[in-house]
Amino acid sequence: THPNWDQAAATDDAVYASMLADPAIWTLSVGHKTLSPRLRVSFPVTEQTGFRLSYAHQVQTPDFNTLASGINNDFSYTNTNDQFGQDVTFGKSILFEFGVRHAFSQDVVLDISAYNKDKVSDLAYRILPFVDPRNPTDTINANVLTNLDFGNSRGVDLRFDWRAANYLSATAVYTFQVAKGTGSDPTTYLSTFARQVSGLTGDRTLPPEQAQRTDNDRTHNLVGSMALRLPGDWRKGTTLGTIGRDVAVVATFRAVSGLPYTRLVNVGDGQTVPFLRFGLGGRSAEPLNASVLPWTRNISMTINKGFRVGRVDVTAYANIQNLFNWKNTTGSYAETGDVVNDKLKEQVLSSEFAGMVSEASDANAIVPGTAADIDLSGCSGWGKPINCESLRRVEARFGDGDGVYTLAEQTKALDTYYNSFFGPQQFNGTPRHIRLGVELTF
Repeated sequence: THPNWDQAAATDDAVYASMLADPAIWTLSVGHKTLSPRLRVSFPVTEQTGFRLSYAHQVQTPDFNTLASGINNDFSYTNTNDQFGQDVTFGKSILFEFGVRHAFSQDVVLDISAYNKDKVSDLAYRILPFVDPRNPTDTINANVLTNLDFGNSRGVDLRFDWRAANYLSATAVYTFQVAKGTGSDPTTYLSTFARQVSGLTGDRTLPPEQAQRTDNDRTHNLVGSMALRLPGDWRKGTTLGTIGRDVAVVATFRAVSGLPYTRLVNVGDGQTVPFLRFGLGGRSAEPLNASVLPWTRNISMTINKGFRVGRVDVTAYANIQNLFNWKNTTGSYAETGDVVNDKLKEQVLSSEFAGMVSEASDANAIVPGTAADIDLSGCSGWGKPINCESLRRVEARFGDGDGVYTLAEQTKALDTYYNSFFGPQQFNGTPRHIRLGVELTF
């Protein structure tokens, strides 16, 4: 069916039949089929080295609910921001990978692989014009599902595995990746540039025609783990063996580069990143995803110690997240690229100041000779005495408790309110967190 409306006004079979025959209203669905060839080859180069190669055309069948979304809506009652499905083809990706694995010994192995992924027909919503069947001389724009997004991801993976005897092992993995596309998901255009007006054309900014960084393009990823496990008979009969047996220590580390985001013109909108949607007030100040958040790093550790008490097996454990309590910044304000936005603070608090002073003026509670100091000694003249009583308690908490709510005290109290909801702490990663426990097995 046509993606934007049905003719609910049809009242007889003749009108309905004429609608079915009109290609401007109805589009017959067609079948879709495709081939998805895959090739995998691997062979040894030497006794210690192996080579692998793979090539594939992968396809994805669109979700039926997405295809059918909005098909029973009519623009006479629906929102023009609604999204409408239509008959689209398969999403398709072309993948190529090759890798080499080399064993320096039984305990030391290095694996290197490189890959390339071309996305040639990703699902994406576009704003397209359609003839209005109620008035054929007019057109209506609709957010319609298409296969117009494309992109590319390529990268290199390195993995190093090391083992010492049967007790100690370590793994480290590094990934370098570059991911670009015309959209990070099907709604990227609708939630970003579609909401802007081009200064050149005076019309809606067109979708990107060249691939740009995607929202999840994390260029550098370094992760790894180290594990020490001592069996129950380790150095049996010694003091060191008594302490160390049935001990397991696992440490993991992660250091990754920040995600990209788009800086916006600062109008005090307060939008945050990553994974930005421009919204009604957002206007980009740079190309899509031209800025990057800082690196984050983390080391976590789990320590287990097993022992036996009578007939009970006891395991004591300690789990430590962010062992060194590193401060990680995981987001920022899109309008400043920082964890603070003074313009947002001004807009949020100005209305609070203005409303409070206005209500106090109506109650003749402004201290003579001042512009904003409020006399809270009596609340009977206030339109809402409960508001006066609330301010009296706030003044006692954030001021000197003398019953005069000065501008300095107001600023202190409202700063506390602002920082509680919009402060820099909302962009901090998890601090050090220690969890201790005991597990009993009967």
